[in-house]
Amino acid sequence: MQATPALNETRLPRAVLKVSNAIKAHIEARNEPKTDPADPNAPPIESSAGNANPVEPKPPAADPRESDPAYWKQRFDVTAGVLRAERDGRKADAEGFRQQILELQGQIQALQATQPTGGTIDLGQFFTPEQIAVLGEEEATAIATANLTTVRKAISEAVEAEIKPLREAAKTSQVQQAKERKEKFTDKLAEHVPNYEVIDASDDWKAWLAEEDESTGVERQALLDTHVGKLDAVKVANMFRAYLKAKTPQPPPLTPNGTGANGGEPPSAPQSAEGLSVPTSAEIKDFYKRAALRKVTDNERVQFEARLKLRAPR
Repeated sequence: MQATPALNETRLPRAVLKVSNAIKAHIEARNEPKTDPADPNAPPIESSAGNANPVEPKPPAADPRESDPAYWKQRFDVTAGVLRAERDGRKADAEGFRQQILELQGQIQALQATQPTGGTIDLGQFFTPEQIAVLGEEEATAIATANLTTVRKAISEAVEAEIKPLREAAKTSQVQQAKERKEKFTDKLAEHVPNYEVIDASDDWKAWLAEEDESTGVERQALLDTHVGKLDAVKVANMFRAYLKAKTPQPPPLTPNGTGANGGEPPSAPQSAEGLSVPTSAEIKDFYKRAALRKVTDNERVQFEARLKLRAPR
């Protein structure tokens, strides 16, 4: 026997229940939070087989201008133009600061010329005759002197407050200009001698500078200091070149003895009266290689030069 339904329970037709359930499912689906497919934190979309298929982003296309020398030259010209404009602007500001300082100095001199530095004070500039009669000449003079002192002090402080920032700005501008001149000098020197910094740090270069210059009779270090003080990059570069030329070993002279068939070697290795033999090409190459590395003693050098003279044409 079936239970009797509750009094407040009303049975609905199946069609009504079906429509009601469809509306309820539609509302629930609409209220569920949606995932943005473009969101990088969204989970990957799974296929029917259950495997994730993430979409790999395409790498950005390479800019064809990066391999174009004309493009980089244009970039360089633009940057150089901006730096040049900024440098010219700083020069104009420094010139304006100097002009303001000159004007303020002229105003100071004018104020100092109009103010009495001593002697009798004109009381008529400060008091009426009646006030002088009431105060007395001595009291009026004391009051006028105190006022002048206060006014002079206030003027001096005001002028100093105006001049001080201009003076500091002009000083900063001078330091910056000196720095720019030094950078321009080093850049030009690097164009002539790219490895000048390496050479300048070597002991051999310092020893060469301590010697006397043959053409002037002056120590080379003194000449270098003069050229650097004048920021003459060309003359400094010439000294570096002279050093490199003096320290570069010279190749041995070629002897036209017609020995091309046997690789340039003499047909025989004659010996001198002292028993010295003619050095071979391999020995000459090895000697100059070791000499460049400063591994040749004085005795070896003398003996090698004596052997080298045997290669002279007969």
